[in-house]
Amino acid sequence: MKFYASQIEKKQWLSDVEYSWNMDWETFQIEYRDAINFRKILQTAPEIGAIAGAWA
Repeated sequence: MKFYASQIEKKQWLSDVEYSWNMDWETFQIEYRDAINFRKILQTAPEIGAIAGAWA
């Protein structure tokens, strides 16, 4: 059973490595930054700031 689980984990790890090599990291960073900035802007609104703060 341990051998079988390690084979699945190895396949998953290799799949993740391949995904990270093919990922467009610049686009990911820009989208992530924009999402964080949007949440920060929402926090400045008095009525929804607490909800946005919990979400962020």
